[in-house]
Amino acid sequence: MKILITGATGFVGRNLLNVLDKGYDVRILSRKKFDRKNVYLGDLFDKDLLLEASKVDVVVHLAGITKGNVMEVNSLGTKNLIEACVVNNVKKFIFISSYDAILETRYGRSKKSAENYVRDSGLNYTILRPTVIYGRGNNKDLEMLIKMIKKYSIAVIPGNGDMKLQPLFVGDLVDLIANIIKSKEKNKTYFVGGEILSFNEIVDKICRALSKKAIRINIPNFAVRFIDKNLLQDKTCNINEIKKDFGFNPTPFEKGIEYLRHDS
Repeated sequence: MKILITGATGFVGRNLLNVLDKGYDVRILSRKKFDRKNVYLGDLFDKDLLLEASKVDVVVHLAGITKGNVMEVNSLGTKNLIEACVVNNVKKFIFISSYDAILETRYGRSKKSAENYVRDSGLNYTILRPTVIYGRGNNKDLEMLIKMIKKYSIAVIPGNGDMKLQPLFVGDLVDLIANIIKSKEKNKTYFVGGEILSFNEIVDKICRALSKKAIRINIPNFAVRFIDKNLLQDKTCNINEIKKDFGFNPTPFEKGIEYLRHDS
């Protein structure tokens, strides 16, 4: 089976390659040079390249940006890819969207618009809306908090720290994508997350994993500069549907961050 991955050089993409390389003929679309075979060097606006790259059975669309011209890249870029996939009769299109697709932000609206292009395409699709993704090799979201605790023994707590999050282990996400590739389920949109924890509980578990005590500094949300904005509001979702259709069983956060013990 031939699979095209966009965004393969990113955090999730690198982890997904490690899984799919073991059993599939994987091609990637990348704006950056990549030391491997079957690399299509270019972006989502090179329509001729997209027509060539999408001569596959399955497309996993990870590519996107969170800042800058998000509507052009995330929405219109997805539209261009979809059009190429329709021409090539791609059997399955898996779009990794975002929890933020339900939020009224520029980024959220760009993801929502991209989802609509996927749904209206006529392709067999699966859309995933992951929450905050964590794991070794990430350089944002929870990783900023981890680095602060690790290096300075300080934890900046937005507000009173009671906002609820649902951190998703990257290993769970890429295993889920691999299961979706093999599944007959189609034309559904799923939220994906881990266990629900408060920000304070997340700090507690990180400190335990690092065997560190951290001085906690509570500051108003608007004044926070050292914590990713992705972590400043409740982000929880119902994952019953993804559990039912794919047997999804998220890794407990404490187990998911065991890598910190080895890295500390």
